[in-house]
Amino acid sequence: MVFDLALLFWGWQPQAASLGALFRLEWSRQKSAHGDQSPEAAAAARDWGLFEIRQKNYAAAVVALEWADTVQPEEAATEALAEAYRRSGRLPQAIDAWQRLARSTAPDRAARALSALGDLSADRPAACRWYQQALDLQPTIPRWNDLGHCSRANGHLPQAINAFERALLLDPSRRDPETGATLNNLASALLEAGRLPSAERFQREAHALLRNTLGAGHPRTALALSNLADIVRARGRLPEARQLYERAYTVFRQRLGDAHPWTQEASAALQSLSRTQLRPR
Repeated sequence: MVFDLALLFWGWQPQAASLGALFRLEWSRQKSAHGDQSPEAAAAARDWGLFEIRQKNYAAAVVALEWADTVQPEEAATEALAEAYRRSGRLPQAIDAWQRLARSTAPDRAARALSALGDLSADRPAACRWYQQALDLQPTIPRWNDLGHCSRANGHLPQAINAFERALLLDPSRRDPETGATLNNLASALLEAGRLPSAERFQREAHALLRNTLGAGHPRTALALSNLADIVRARGRLPEARQLYERAYTVFRQRLGDAHPWTQEASAALQSLSRTQLRPR
């Protein structure tokens, strides 16, 4: 259907709003030609809803995808509808849609739904149970990281460290940027546990992996550098910590701007270091 519309308007480059109107027009045309409850009309509504999601017009996406879901439920469209609900702030409806998808016979889709339920849950122990169920279906690095973050948020530091360590086992070659995030998570948990030498070792490895895969100027690489500075500072090596914070701060300012929280945190750390080093001994 998208290609048919392109042929009708060959040579014309419409704005997104105009394209949205064309998708709505095609939906109306299919309803008139085949009936309100027809598969053709449902497919046209899905096309319209998916287009609106790409344009980040989530309220319009909900209208289209709700209609399609009522006429002809389809898991891929229901997943898009759940995300549109979430993005438009309709969390109860999003949770209901994800709960339906959690019963999917497709393991990947069910795991995504369970993980989304964990993200949306205000009950942190319940969130960890959702993440564990997602992990049981799809044991991936991001799933282990989700469980690790949730365990740490619940104050279960040994379980969090174990989850991050289990994630590392899935990438023994250390080539996946997600492994860089895992190393970073593990180092932060070890820092919280007071295991500073191990924390520094894993944080340095995280920074090296992210630098090699994403580049030295990537914000995630700079975040690993800033986290390394936290550990070095905790170990009493203040001049080295300052150097690391300054390198991270430069990247954050250039790539994210002064108002970004990472930039502000690095700036605050540098100011705090200055006050510490100026304080009379």
